[in-house]
Amino acid sequence: MLLGITGFEIRYQLRNPVFWVAVAIFFLMGFGISASENVSVGTPGGVHENAPNALAVTTAVFSLFYVFVVTAFVANAIIRDDASGFAPIVRTTRVTSNQILIGRFVGGLIVAWLGYLALPVGVWAGSIMPWVDPERIGPQAISYYAWPFLIFAIPNIFLICAVLFAVATLLRSMMAAYVGAITLVMGYLITSNVVGQKPEYREAAARWEPLGTGALSQTTRYWTQSELNSRLLDLSGALLFNRIFAVLLGFGFLALILWRFSLTERAPSKRKLRRLAKRQAREEAVAAVPAATGGNDILVRDSKPSRATQFMTRLRVEVRQVLTSPGLIVLTLLAVGFTGLVLWVARSTYGTPDHPTVAATITGVTGGSTLFLIMIAAFYGGELVWRERDRKVNELIDSTAVPGWVMTVPKMIAIFLVLLIVNVAAALTGIVYEVVQGARTIGVPQYIGWFIIPGAINGLLIAILAVFLQILSPNKYVGWGLLFVWFVAGVFLSNMGYGNPLYNYAGSPNVPLSDFVGQGSFWIGQAVFLFYWLCFAA
Repeated sequence: MLLGITGFEIRYQLRNPVFWVAVAIFFLMGFGISASENVSVGTPGGVHENAPNALAVTTAVFSLFYVFVVTAFVANAIIRDDASGFAPIVRTTRVTSNQILIGRFVGGLIVAWLGYLALPVGVWAGSIMPWVDPERIGPQAISYYAWPFLIFAIPNIFLICAVLFAVATLLRSMMAAYVGAITLVMGYLITSNVVGQKPEYREAAARWEPLGTGALSQTTRYWTQSELNSRLLDLSGALLFNRIFAVLLGFGFLALILWRFSLTERAPSKRKLRRLAKRQAREEAVAAVPAATGGNDILVRDSKPSRATQFMTRLRVEVRQVLTSPGLIVLTLLAVGFTGLVLWVARSTYGTPDHPTVAATITGVTGGSTLFLIMIAAFYGGELVWRERDRKVNELIDSTAVPGWVMTVPKMIAIFLVLLIVNVAAALTGIVYEVVQGARTIGVPQYIGWFIIPGAINGLLIAILAVFLQILSPNKYVGWGLLFVWFVAGVFLSNMGYGNPLYNYAGSPNVPLSDFVGQGSFWIGQAVFLFYWLCFAA
């Protein structure tokens, strides 16, 4: 039975378009790394693109961004029965909970490993292109590709799968799994930022950082260029400890799932019980009112509602949906924590405390917010666009006398409000940081004009793009992948010299900030480009 469940899960995921979209994305990323001389992933100059060290760094670093693909594989595997309404039938069979859990997890894990193979294959394909400078490519050896995949990709993806599978299983919510994925990415970025600023933490990071990048950096710190180009990593010392720790941590999450999971229906929470009681009270109150007997007591609307009325009704529904979502609270707290830690780590330069000027603080707040906003927009774009389709009511809505823009534009505005709330939370964190650091003046107008307003316009552009891509996609996971492709393509094109804001969506020139002269006249160029892209998005 266990093998049957595992085999079914593998076949299901391999037929899923999400798998092939992920394969294409990571193949193209690997291809771009080796085929372009302007793109590099943390390797020093003179190191071959297909060197063992370069492949190890690429394999370890990109496993972090594979988190969102893993969510579609393993989290969806355990939630799928409940979402499709098939769970009660499964619970009546002789299949045990352990068989379901292990079979679904192993099937999703194998597919995740297979999908990640596209990255080293892409690196190899890019390295044999005829336009690549031969000096950038070293000898080809299958061990150069296989060994980093074995010691980094296998444990990292196993750990990520175990964590997200545990979150989705215990909370029985895809939303919780998505928020967990974002938390993993942001937590890793925060940790890397702290370790990069504090050399005294390198030894600890080499042992306890779960993805192994700290151990890799510490192991190869004093290697020569020749060793980086030809020497395989020795699985010993801190690197061996780190890899064992990652695997044991993954098994720990699996043990937690096997201990806590049950096929029985979960009892409703106190909050849900209160909500059901209020609903029942309203229904009883309505039932107690005698029915009208005269035709004059019935209000008949002699005209259909206006487009403005329909739009405002849908807008209230969408805004209420996102503002009452528990995920918004978690994401806002993540934004506050991430911003606070970035500012706190960067409060000094080589041991000399920096004065908390408004310009420096806003620059620090802005630096790490772009990727976070894109992840939030992708998450809510998929949730809002596919909410009706997941509940099988999209045909009913499509049959109503409501134009498409009335259903679509409110979703964009709702996502925009979420991004605006996150931006405001980050700005308030910056203000609190300045107060704690003893700043004499707090430039609230500067935060509004330099950070919140440009960030709001960028957020609106990202929200429009997120909804647009979800509408074109066959499912929400493909929509997430397309938005990720847009982000990665922007980074790659910029590194290759194609960073002109005229053809990079939502692009605008960077505006230098100064407490003495403000933005100078540089804000005009930014405003023109933002207006240009708003017109394009409209």
